[in-house]
Amino acid sequence: MKTILFTVIEANDNNINNNNSDISKVTTPRLYEDEAILCFEEWRKNAGNLKDIEIICHCPTKNTPTQKTIDRLKELNVTYREEYLPESEKMEIGFFLVPLVGMIIEKENPDAFLIHIDLDMKIIKQLPDYLFENTEDIYCGQYDKFAIKDQRKLTNINKDWIYPMDTGFTISHNSTKFYEYYWYRFMDMYTDNKYLKDPDWIALNTGVYHLEEYAMDVIFYLNELNVKPVKYYQIGEGYTKVDLFPDDKINDILFWHEHLFIESEYKNEKTRERIKFFKRLKEVNA
Repeated sequence: MKTILFTVIEANDNNINNNNSDISKVTTPRLYEDEAILCFEEWRKNAGNLKDIEIICHCPTKNTPTQKTIDRLKELNVTYREEYLPESEKMEIGFFLVPLVGMIIEKENPDAFLIHIDLDMKIIKQLPDYLFENTEDIYCGQYDKFAIKDQRKLTNINKDWIYPMDTGFTISHNSTKFYEYYWYRFMDMYTDNKYLKDPDWIALNTGVYHLEEYAMDVIFYLNELNVKPVKYYQIGEGYTKVDLFPDDKINDILFWHEHLFIESEYKNEKTRERIKFFKRLKEVNA
């Protein structure tokens, strides 16, 4: 069955998150062009039976990549799409546009599986087959009990929402119309600041930055769609440290996840984390 990987891209020196750093909390530059090239190079090398699938890299804003980047994407057999979406003018955070782009691709390819990953994610092994066995299942990343310390915690007033969703990794079959539902669910919360009337959101007190993921929290915990969480699938900046991974989860790690410009506190850990990962991988599989 057809499978497509899609991502959203903007220019290195001109993108929504860099330009709105007071809202996006970006403290180091986001070089999305360079990250995209590394992301797709690793995908073409390490994704196993998915390494040669169609990849769509969509720029929905006027902040377009350089021709040099576009040429390199072509060399990697990546379809670069430059389609300005007027909705982008209203978005305070760049990744708010991911559900909209996903919805467009979803409608164009009704019989395909759609994978989305963040541009700063580098795949290290083939994705497991179970993620593609059922066209009715929607898979989405979820922060584990360790990652929430560095990411975000859910402070649901009923205390029954524990682990927040991580929308940097999603897999769905387009027949579910997942992205269409997700986009309109998000926009219903975003339009006219409706989320500010939600007591659960107010309790989070994180500003608008996490609203796109919070929309997925709502979808998952209220069982609005058949979403299945995926935990312990990545290591990197701001994610669960290798030492904290349960032994039975080490083989589940699929991605390195870190920006090119990383926070200062992680710089000294980066190499050590890789060494620890390969050491634990060897020990677990001995």
